[in-house]
Amino acid sequence: MTQPEEKTNTAENAEKAETTRKVRKVRRRKTRVTSSTAATVKKRRKKAARPTGDAAEQIAKIEAERDEWIDRAQRIKAEFINTRNRMLKEQKEKLDHAALFVIRDMIPILENIDRGLNVGDDATLDSMRGGLQLIQREIDMFFRKYQVMEIPAKSENFDPEVHNAVSVVTIAGADDNTVIEVLKKGYTYKGMVVEPATVVVARAPEDERKNNAEE
Repeated sequence: MTQPEEKTNTAENAEKAETTRKVRKVRRRKTRVTSSTAATVKKRRKKAARPTGDAAEQIAKIEAERDEWIDRAQRIKAEFINTRNRMLKEQKEKLDHAALFVIRDMIPILENIDRGLNVGDDATLDSMRGGLQLIQREIDMFFRKYQVMEIPAKSENFDPEVHNAVSVVTIAGADDNTVIEVLKKGYTYKGMVVEPATVVVARAPEDERKNNAEE
């Protein structure tokens, strides 16, 4: 290689190196500008997000009201639970007292039953019947005291609300749909059916029912 060519290559290399240096310098400057800009934007956003004096007071006031409502709701919930538990306890105590009175009124009846079962072998049929009648009267008094009433059934018109018919018998001359026999007594408590009466119901023959319908 000749000297002019060497000088030319050296000049080109120097020029390339200078160009590279300038490019890197520009890039570093852009990077610093970008970082500085990002930091500035971040500071501005943070400053904008930070509440002013009036806004801070408003937020504190709202938070205080929120805490007050939460506290009030918790107290109301606790009062409701306490009231419910107290009512359940009072209801149970009332039922227990009611059961106590019923048991006390049942004791004389049970005592008479025990006396009837413990009679000697020489007891007559009349004395045993008298003891059973006494127990029956006491049970009737017990039922009346607690408003337990026997359901009328014999010779009454059949009522599915209070009667349970287990059999229907066709009888000439009988009033149609009338109870002719009570197999088991029924009872009500304050108007509510405790046990319906089990009955047998009469049914008039077909021809009689047709004649009654024509009349």
